[in-house]
Amino acid sequence: MRLWQTISNLGTQRLSHTSERRRVRLINSLAISGLVSALVMMPVLFFVAEAIGFGLSLGFFLSSGLVLYCSYRAAFNSGANVLAISVTIIITLGAISKPGIGLEYVLMLVIAFSFSLFRSYRNGTLISILAVLAFWFIKEQHKASPLTEPLSQTDTVQAVLVAMVTFATLYLNSLFSKRQQDQYERLLITEKTKVEQEKIRSEKLLLNILPQETAEELMHKGEVTAKQYEQVTVLFTDFSGFTQLAEQMSAKELVEELHYCFRHFDRIVEQNRVEKIKTIGDSYMCAGGLPRVNHTNPWEVVEAGLQMQEFMRNYQAQRRAENQAYFEVRIGIHRGAVVAGIVGVKKFAYDIWGDTVNIASRMESSGSVGQVNISKAT
Repeated sequence: MRLWQTISNLGTQRLSHTSERRRVRLINSLAISGLVSALVMMPVLFFVAEAIGFGLSLGFFLSSGLVLYCSYRAAFNSGANVLAISVTIIITLGAISKPGIGLEYVLMLVIAFSFSLFRSYRNGTLISILAVLAFWFIKEQHKASPLTEPLSQTDTVQAVLVAMVTFATLYLNSLFSKRQQDQYERLLITEKTKVEQEKIRSEKLLLNILPQETAEELMHKGEVTAKQYEQVTVLFTDFSGFTQLAEQMSAKELVEELHYCFRHFDRIVEQNRVEKIKTIGDSYMCAGGLPRVNHTNPWEVVEAGLQMQEFMRNYQAQRRAENQAYFEVRIGIHRGAVVAGIVGVKKFAYDIWGDTVNIASRMESSGSVGQVNISKAT
């Protein structure tokens, strides 16, 4: 069974379309059926001294091998032509030489499979016409030379073998085709599940970088249009004396302390419906009122700033109790108009620009440690 599957998949690795793979598998399976039929028939015909039958079986064996070679070389249309034409010729010659065993009815199989073997209906139609003409020619030959003697024992054996081999190969072909189809469907479901999981993972990652509305616009349009927001409240934080404290800590400890503080800032801004914009060194920037416009953003941002200072007071008390260095934070807030969007194509990030951002930064730098400096416009 594994050998049959391996040979029937010959050449399909180079194809991407499912229909093309199915067509090539059918060509290969029919060629395998021809090989098996010829291998079964040739020893019997050799021992009963049936030279014509042995020659036709040998021709069928060689042509089937040529079809598989064409698949190996990715010459699929040539293989289909060799298969259909060789079967038609060999069956025609066999039916004329042995008029009593019904070989001509095998041509019905050629007609049945012709449209599945070829990509175009034109080729399938031509092969079907060829098979019909061959069938008509055989019948005319039988009329001209009617069978007057009963079938010999050899002819009877041939007829039985033809029927048995034809039935067996068709049954095996359908069995293996169904098994391959089931395997393909299972593989397709598995791959589809993997793709969906990767898509969900990518979307989650994108949503972790960009606001939801911006991420959806980027996924659907491939780009993000810059937007003007008239009333946005911007918050900046900065750790006082960060450079001096950094000299007292190892690199690992410094990053861990920054991560600890910024992680809690992230939680606070999310709870207050504020959008984190970015971190720059030891500075943290967020804004309320975008990308979803609202009129409550000044209260939400101020509340977030007060909660940040409360968190920092608790953090400082804990670090003092452990006799460890700690950060002190300044916070500045200003409200006004900004432009928001994404620039660049690599490592892009959502950002905001405008005088409001600059003023919020100055409110932070001119503020006092442990306090929230709020502009009059806020």
